[in-house]
Amino acid sequence: MNLFLPKMNCFNTYSLFIKTMKEMNTFSTNKQSVLITGAAGFLGTYLAQVCVDAGYQIYGIDHKLPKNLELWTNFVQSSTSQVDFKAFLHNVELAVCFHLAGSALVAYSIQEPFQDFNKLLPGTAKLLEYIVRNQPQCHFILFSSAAVYGNPKVLPISETELPAPISPYGVHKQLAESLLQSYSAIYGITCSILRIFSAYGVGLRKQLFWDILSKYYEQAPQEQQSITLFGTGNESRDFIHGFDIARAAILVNQNPQPKQVQIINIANGQEVTIKDAAFNLFKSFPEEVKIHFNNQVRPGDPSRWVADISKLTAMNYKPTIKLSNGLGEYALWYRNQRYQEFVSVPQKLVQHAAPVELSSRK
Repeated sequence: MNLFLPKMNCFNTYSLFIKTMKEMNTFSTNKQSVLITGAAGFLGTYLAQVCVDAGYQIYGIDHKLPKNLELWTNFVQSSTSQVDFKAFLHNVELAVCFHLAGSALVAYSIQEPFQDFNKLLPGTAKLLEYIVRNQPQCHFILFSSAAVYGNPKVLPISETELPAPISPYGVHKQLAESLLQSYSAIYGITCSILRIFSAYGVGLRKQLFWDILSKYYEQAPQEQQSITLFGTGNESRDFIHGFDIARAAILVNQNPQPKQVQIINIANGQEVTIKDAAFNLFKSFPEEVKIHFNNQVRPGDPSRWVADISKLTAMNYKPTIKLSNGLGEYALWYRNQRYQEFVSVPQKLVQHAAPVELSSRK
């Protein structure tokens, strides 16, 4: 079952996945064991489906249960810092650990910096100690963030750029990276750090596109001809779909640097302004939406991002989901989610929120 890939006439992401995985030659009868922390989250859900269809047995940890529980060989509902790893993984030899657990919001880290720290660092340290003592053969892959770069001085951003985070979220990701680098140097474990740029896709219930659509739909119907967003609109990001992030993670796992740490940018290498991204998000709407910006920059928001992905492309990575297609899919998914939330409200509101096939508007 694929939770976050809806059945749509306009896109068939899952069929694309099957074709792509065959081309990557990752289907295997070798049932290697994989641990995924943060397993019930947005990226964890995509990664779990990719791993299962690539032939892995998956073990998961999250403070909430996944909706696709049948995919998992074993799953524990807990924070990573509270897991008894020896009991949970008794007689299991891990080939790889994908560590996704932690917060994923810059704004939250600014409001609650200690809580953001606590969601990532204690669990990372405990998991690393378990790997060192019990699973030294395991390839440890940390899902970090481009937030460690802050506002880079040179574009595109290469992995050699010195970290200069501008938010507690970025600082905490950098600390997690330092833990990996120290443990690898001391104990000789194999590690990879994935610096993920701007993730998006069906199933993501936060961050830029969720916030834009939430603001749009929370306005009165007569006010929905326009929307005002933070910033100037000229800020830029390097967007990558959750499905492509999962594919990239599999490729990195297949290309380790034994007993060393490698750092890989996970992005598509394409700079897109927020103004253009928002336009594409609304492009499939039947009526034009005018987009305005208030010129106010929020704390922790970088100005421009675009990644140098030469390391990733050397591993045979190619993006499979165009931003325009992914955003059209996301807008339709959001509208259907909103309709489901309103099914019990008066019919007038239900009619306003009811799902429809969005027509193309050039």
